[in-house]
Amino acid sequence: MPRLVIDIRAGHLEVEGSEEFIRSIFEDFRTNIGGKLGETEDAASELPDDDRAIAPTSNRQRPKRRRSSSTAASNGSEGKKSPLSNPEIDPTLKIDDLKSFFLQRKPTGNPQILLVIIAYLRDTLDMYPATVNQIYTCYWALRSEIKIPAKFRQAIIDTVNKKKWLEWKSQETVAITNIGENALNHEIGK
Repeated sequence: MPRLVIDIRAGHLEVEGSEEFIRSIFEDFRTNIGGKLGETEDAASELPDDDRAIAPTSNRQRPKRRRSSSTAASNGSEGKKSPLSNPEIDPTLKIDDLKSFFLQRKPTGNPQILLVIIAYLRDTLDMYPATVNQIYTCYWALRSEIKIPAKFRQAIIDTVNKKKWLEWKSQETVAITNIGENALNHEIGK
């Protein structure tokens, strides 16, 4: 299949397709954009890094693209971490009777454990919807009975997406759905 590789510094781009299609794209590009970007080196230097040249490659390999800092920040790899990706123990939480509530229900697996913990926070402490830090604190308090998930964030996401027992009220708070209420009342600890 015909391929056209264009250098943006020189006012070019990369296109694959039929020869007729490539010719029409090239002419349109050259007419509308090519002259504006490719006249001087200064024009290319004003472009953001992601829009700079994609150099022609002789072995037809695609060039590696740098990851922009805005992408890195949006997925939590830079900057301030959200409570979901970096939960902390809430020292103000009074959870003295959590263990007896938990052992009465006997949940198995993270989805059931999450549901019981959020029900405890709601029913016993009037904390609803529950925050990620409150949930993590309860896991930590029950560490002699259960393991804290290595991927705590993923355990919540899986319960929200797969079981549909929980829903996000905001990025930091989680609530029980009607499906979760049914599971809590008819499946867990019965």
